[in-house]
Amino acid sequence: MLTDHDINYYLTEKPPKFVVTVIAISCLLAVMGLLIIRKLCDWAFAPQLLLYEQFSPASALVESQKRAFGNRLQLARLLSGWAILNGVAGFILSLMVVQTGQQMVALSSGKLWTLIVSVGLVVLLASVANFVSTLLRNTSWASLLSLLYLQIAASENICLPDSFHTRESKGRWQLTLRHAVLGSVVGILTAAGIGAITIHSFNLEDRVQITAHRGGAGVAPENTLAAIRQAIAAGADWIEIDVQESQDGVVVVVHDSDLARVGNNPVKIWAATADELRSVDIGSHFDPAFSDERVPTLEEVLQTCKGKAGVNIELKYYGHDQDLENRVIELVERFQMETEIVVMSLESKRIKKFKALRPDWTTGLLTAVAAGDLTRAEVDFLAVNSKLATRPFVDAAHRRNKTVSAWTVNDAYAMSALISRGIDNLITDHPAIARQVLEERQQMSPLERMMIEVALYLGARLPAPNTPRQ
Repeated sequence: MLTDHDINYYLTEKPPKFVVTVIAISCLLAVMGLLIIRKLCDWAFAPQLLLYEQFSPASALVESQKRAFGNRLQLARLLSGWAILNGVAGFILSLMVVQTGQQMVALSSGKLWTLIVSVGLVVLLASVANFVSTLLRNTSWASLLSLLYLQIAASENICLPDSFHTRESKGRWQLTLRHAVLGSVVGILTAAGIGAITIHSFNLEDRVQITAHRGGAGVAPENTLAAIRQAIAAGADWIEIDVQESQDGVVVVVHDSDLARVGNNPVKIWAATADELRSVDIGSHFDPAFSDERVPTLEEVLQTCKGKAGVNIELKYYGHDQDLENRVIELVERFQMETEIVVMSLESKRIKKFKALRPDWTTGLLTAVAAGDLTRAEVDFLAVNSKLATRPFVDAAHRRNKTVSAWTVNDAYAMSALISRGIDNLITDHPAIARQVLEERQQMSPLERMMIEVALYLGARLPAPNTPRQ
């Protein structure tokens, strides 16, 4: 239903066809959800049949379905109620932990050791809360199923223990002041250890470069020369662009498979010549002041960036490419910019092909999901969604001599947190904001940098930074 235009057009403009598709998908998911709930109700008694009536696993499922017949609605209400109550309880518990953590960090006196203890206590508190939540969830679930089994499905063959034998303790352990003091000391030391380990994972050195996403799409129309020039002026180290081929074999700079989103024109990139594409206004959708902007060629971008900023070339494939890799290579070598460009793509096979053509060039894999061990990919860098750029992932990539780029990060505090995790390249629509973040971090103490990361980890809502004029 959504194949007439590029998916980004539908996600941005949300035409009636998109709404109809979303409704259709929602209905389908609702039906699937009802079927799953029905099957869960059918199998609700299987664990008890295994435990108390010695059914085999397969026969327990069949027998459970027979005994649940006629009681599905009651089971669905009770099990749904259990899920809602546990969800609400888990949310409240998490909220309490976050609020407590925020207060504890805020009350730190500004000294490193107090922050370490505070962070450790918060992590310890979160661990205890998670344990309690898991314990309550599992025990309440098992108890609910057992009660339902006894009320609805139990047969005469049930074999429950007759009694439970307990032993009286020979001596009652009593909490004394000494025990309380000892427990407090152990708790503080444990918290300090956890806090030291947590804070030690933060990177205190800024070794990050700034990449303007789609040329700097936050201040000018994406993938246009106007955006690129502003990004260079804002201090971007790299300019990221998307390239594909026109009908006449020209490498043009466009993200989508058509111009529907940026130019209100449904023409497919591979079905039009470069001149036909360049006749479309791709700037007015952003602002009428950019009405003169047209689809640039890779040649124009390389001319604009040479000696001023590196170019991150993303190869786009929509199934109609002709000889994209070789045409990109020819242009880069013509301008002698081999050391001023990197090449990446979502298509791992195409990147392997490119690497085989030019083994010495820097290549990267672009991905939004963690499919397997990304650090084993045969590339020089990994361009990942910012949610994947955790400290363990960054460390794992660095151990395999790969750099990590995180996209697309436009919030100043999120930028600072990612920098503290050790990423190598920050891909953003707003390179000016990223540059300001780096300048402000240079004025911060290590403690202040760590507190930004801690505050974000705890879900704190920080005040907006002073955004530079663009």
